[in-house]
Amino acid sequence: MSTDLGFSIYYLKINWVGWIKQDSPHFAPPSDIPYKALTCSIFHSAQVLAWTVWDRQNQAMNMNPTYYPVEAMTPFAVSLLWQINREYYQHAGIEAWTSGLVPHHLTSNAMVGKTYASLILGLLTDLALEGKNKEKVYIIELGAGHGRLGFYILQELEIMAEQSAIELPPYCFVLSDIVQKNLAFFNDHENFQCYFQKGQLDLAYLDAMVDEDIVLEKSGVVLSKGKLGQPVVVIANYFFDSIPQHLFYLRQGTIASCQVALEADVPVNGAETGTLLPHLRLRYDTRPAALPYFNEHITDQVLSGYVQTMQETCLLFPLAGMSCLTRMRQLSTAGAMVLTMDKGNHLASLLDHRPMPDYVTHGSFSLNVNYHALAQYTQLTGGTALFPEASNFNLELGCLLWLDDRNDWKSTLAAYTRFVDDYGPDDFFSLTRMVYPLADKLTLRDTIALLRLSGYDSVFFINLLPWFKQQVKQVTYPERSRISETLLKVWKRYFHLNDNLDLAFEMAGIFYDLGYYDQSLQFFGHSEKRYGPSEDGRYNTALCLYQLKRDEELIHLIDTTLIEYPHYHRMEELKRLEL
Repeated sequence: MSTDLGFSIYYLKINWVGWIKQDSPHFAPPSDIPYKALTCSIFHSAQVLAWTVWDRQNQAMNMNPTYYPVEAMTPFAVSLLWQINREYYQHAGIEAWTSGLVPHHLTSNAMVGKTYASLILGLLTDLALEGKNKEKVYIIELGAGHGRLGFYILQELEIMAEQSAIELPPYCFVLSDIVQKNLAFFNDHENFQCYFQKGQLDLAYLDAMVDEDIVLEKSGVVLSKGKLGQPVVVIANYFFDSIPQHLFYLRQGTIASCQVALEADVPVNGAETGTLLPHLRLRYDTRPAALPYFNEHITDQVLSGYVQTMQETCLLFPLAGMSCLTRMRQLSTAGAMVLTMDKGNHLASLLDHRPMPDYVTHGSFSLNVNYHALAQYTQLTGGTALFPEASNFNLELGCLLWLDDRNDWKSTLAAYTRFVDDYGPDDFFSLTRMVYPLADKLTLRDTIALLRLSGYDSVFFINLLPWFKQQVKQVTYPERSRISETLLKVWKRYFHLNDNLDLAFEMAGIFYDLGYYDQSLQFFGHSEKRYGPSEDGRYNTALCLYQLKRDEELIHLIDTTLIEYPHYHRMEELKRLEL
């Protein structure tokens, strides 16, 4: 091993992008180095190694907390880090998302759901045109998490199938996860019940890292190797970034494997590892390596390509992702379609001159996905990898196809061009980042147009709600019906995650201001059903009944409310109204 590769990298978990700076108050030398610690950084714009020196004077200043060992130096791909991340999700359950810690709207909004549904519809259409419209197509979402994306896809697919001019194959969407609490949440969620009843939705406990068979909880069907006669559709959304990856340091034709040691700023004895993520710091080291590294032809071929072409970089390599893809596509004798979206890169040029991966937690932690490697794997195994012609700014959305070459799959390819390459979720996200700071300058027509573009996404609507309510106060009479239609479409796509905001209550107030008292009454009812009765809810319901001249119901409501809330003075105000 050359001396150039014989370094240790000390990297801290802090919410920062880039490399450790010498003056960082969070940086402390490890105890096993007697006088100085060296930190290596690889700069994007230069192929040099810059070394900074930490002396004993800074250590004496006691600027840093004590760190406790969690795991000794271990190959990155088998580090305890991945198990800790897994245990976080198992410990948190659905609260990983309801708490707001794990970001999810970026990859699980109504626009993304419509995009996935359009791609799936393209595949179903191509199958129907080939006369393959009798056998069921299974759509498996890996790590479904909160379930919201699955709901959006199911809803859009249902609409698109009804509008199709040809008979499409039947389909079943499978929400899979490794967290039983999440599966229980899906099972009880009101938005899913109609799809369970129609046989279009099922559940499965699935560890995509090891499981070969998929047992469906509702139907009892077992999906196993070679059992399916239709192509299997796999959705890996916000998935590959959270499963183990290999890490290599490449420089001028040499390769070193990266090791990592874990330390925490809290004692770990008796601590639940799922709670350690925000307390960790990572310490990197390298070990000399040689090709073939995996002793597997295809993966070694992909890795060898990087060794030969990269000048100097730290490379994430998705071996676990490739193994997962192999198991998924082997479920069917007719091939597979894999739809995946995440932060990452599909262009090889963007993988060179990369530093050690940033460790930033957001409840859990995640890393960029090497989509270029997944595309290479797809092509070397006889498939086709669809990615945008240019690099994306925020998200990559790829479509990996292993399908019969006798079909040209025109509808599938056309859907990708239209809904991803021409304009896709990444573009929409860029627009939303522009819109939010300018929300107070939007007109009502601007807001409605953006909501249409979002697929009437409820979270997007909630973010614009304060300004929307102001706009409604100045609405013209002809605009009332357009606003009403917009609100109903947003509500239809609303998937609650134990949200703190009572969206139904907010919408009820808007309907009341518009003079749509029937709709207002209906939505106050939605609010009470979901969040329970309240003084204000009963008062507002009474106002709706008064406007609708439903006097008997109003009198009964006032009487019962005065009993339930005897000190609520506003109901007494209603008793003085002329009925």
